Amino acid sequence: MKYMEKFPMLNERLYLRSPSINVCFRAIVEGIIDKTKIEKALENACIRHPLLNSLVEIDNKNNAWLVQKNDSIGIEYYKSNEMNWQSWYKKTDSIVFDFLKGPLIKFCVIIGNNTEIIIVGHHIIGDGIGYLNLTKDILLALDTKLDTTPQIPPYEPNDKYFKETVLLDSGVHSFAASLNEEWRKSRVRFSEKEYFDFFECYRNKYNPNLYMASIEGSQLNKILEKSKLNGFTVNEIIASAFSLAIMEILNKNEIRLGVAANIRNELVSEPNNCMGNFVTGISTKAYYDPSKDFMANAGTITAAIKDQLQNQCQQVKDIGR
Repeated sequence: MKYMEKFPMLNERLYLRSPSINVCFRAIVEGIIDKTKIEKALENACIRHPLLNSLVEIDNKNNAWLVQKNDSIGIEYYKSNEMNWQSWYKKTDSIVFDFLKGPLIKFCVIIGNNTEIIIVGHHIIGDGIGYLNLTKDILLALDTKLDTTPQIPPYEPNDKYFKETVLLDSGVHSFAASLNEEWRKSRVRFSEKEYFDFFECYRNKYNPNLYMASIEGSQLNKILEKSKLNGFTVNEIIASAFSLAIMEILNKNEIRLGVAANIRNELVSEPNNCMGNFVTGISTKAYYDPSKDFMANAGTITAAIKDQLQNQCQQVKDIGR
């Protein structure tokens, strides 16, 4: 009997078979952790988050289902003089996930003076918050403080997916339905071999690069103070700073800015702390006015993001309907 069978939600289905959308998280634990303890912690995390052991099954109507498998998830072990986490990420990210065999997540443990736990998983089974929840739960499991009650993502029919349902104009609804019907007739289904070939071609052209920025101590406290004083969130301040820096580097007064947006609070069923993909994405233009200071420009960028986010949430609700 299958422990879990879940029809992917709309936003999860958008990432099905994408070769580019993986998520990486890294935790550093002080001291050296015994392998047996690490494997037990991961086993308990898999009980709490059944999506970790999932694969994708395609039914005879070409619908995709996330289904749990019972095989254990392997862990790669290295000493710190053999491998660093950036090299492991680049190597692992270039290997395609096999959706039909699973799992859709990979783990690595690098042992040196401390123990590093690195996670690379596909976006279909978790967004940033989902993987953060997973990372916290693995650390709790290492400390034997994890509640192993399964946290299964909610599944609701489309018309009950969001707390508020917005009705489309009948003409728009009919037009969208006709477009979907035409797409069903003309769409081309790719074979497994074609998918793997596509992945290889994609990776040959677009190799992932890592860029890191660390904000610590007094710098972080200053950002928190500035954020509160000016009515911004820390994320809004950082997004604005990156946007303005990019415009300065490119010598432009505007750029196209992409931002992920959390829609967990819009769901009918609370996702709790489970894995799952509860995000959408927005894209808007960000402008820079050299006559204004940083905070004034940050306000312009933030207002553009909020306006587009409001529009996007409306669109996502419409699609959910």
